[in-house]
Amino acid sequence: MIENSSLWVVSDVDGTLMDHSYDLSPAKETIKTLQKLSIPVILCTSKTAAEVKVIRKDLNLTDPYIVENGAAIYGESLKNVNGEIILGKKYETLEEILNLISKEIDYELIPLNNLADSDATELTGLKGNSLTLMRDRHWSMPFLNPPSFLEKRINICCKKYKVDIFKGNRMSHLLSIDSNKGKAIKALKKYSNNQDFQIIGLGDSPNDLPLLLNSDIKIVIPSINGPNLNMLGSRETDVYGNKSLSDLESMLIGKKYDVNLEFFQSNSEKEIIEKIHSQKTENYSYGIFNFGAFTHTSIAIRDSILSVKLPFYEVHISNVYAREEFRHKSFFNDIAVGSIVGFGFDGYEFALDKIMRGKDGS
Repeated sequence: MIENSSLWVVSDVDGTLMDHSYDLSPAKETIKTLQKLSIPVILCTSKTAAEVKVIRKDLNLTDPYIVENGAAIYGESLKNVNGEIILGKKYETLEEILNLISKEIDYELIPLNNLADSDATELTGLKGNSLTLMRDRHWSMPFLNPPSFLEKRINICCKKYKVDIFKGNRMSHLLSIDSNKGKAIKALKKYSNNQDFQIIGLGDSPNDLPLLLNSDIKIVIPSINGPNLNMLGSRETDVYGNKSLSDLESMLIGKKYDVNLEFFQSNSEKEIIEKIHSQKTENYSYGIFNFGAFTHTSIAIRDSILSVKLPFYEVHISNVYAREEFRHKSFFNDIAVGSIVGFGFDGYEFALDKIMRGKDGS
């Protein structure tokens, strides 16, 4: 079917097609509609082929699928290549390279498959057979995210060994330089011998960037949260309430808006600015921003928003105007479409409702 279609939907899975509690149900009706229109739905994920087979069966998908961050493509319809296109290095080779990098940077990079089941479950939320399927890797090497101060040295080693590292929300992934999600899409396009079509790409984390760069249509709304918001639920509960940031994400995902939501939180001004700058490649439609204490101090974040011309709503959980005087100043309210303060988590929902009513927020 990919050979004859004028439109492909290529979607990441974790945090995109399903939320981080692994719930596929919100996506099922949309996928059924796409299937009725004969539009291919191509899963493009860091998951293993064994994991994706279960998901495809649940969703009744028959289109090719991209696994292990673009290291391999599988599908019953890929008859001319015996059902597979391999772009990556073997797992055993990548394991040797990861060990060499660890020695060179004098820091142990720990493969996910080396974790005890209990630790892997805590990291991924998977257990039992689901955990077994996740460990069944052949072409990529997921490992625990290293400290950010080591990234420059690791990147130097990657060039030496001809590998790349893509950072996901839960872990990093070591891959051959010949494989990523974007290169897998190009390989599948070449196989299909069909160049007259468009791709809608869906993703939610840095390892999805090659996917998005090779898509014609990108619809992503990021929710960027600033410093200390990772402490929600335990920080000043009389002001911010008892719910955590993950509770907020679950609440918004549960509303089942027909849009791809991306969530991002950092205590680093630099990382927030870099995320905003990614608008140049990811083409977000709108932003919902709570910059926390940076609201009252960061001209740099303000300038980054102005540089990419991203429309956004400013949200604050507490009523900042009923608190200390220094919190009354915002460097963002005059450039925001609107500001919502003092309504708790409902403020995020109000902003999203306004966005969904129309691109101008009316």
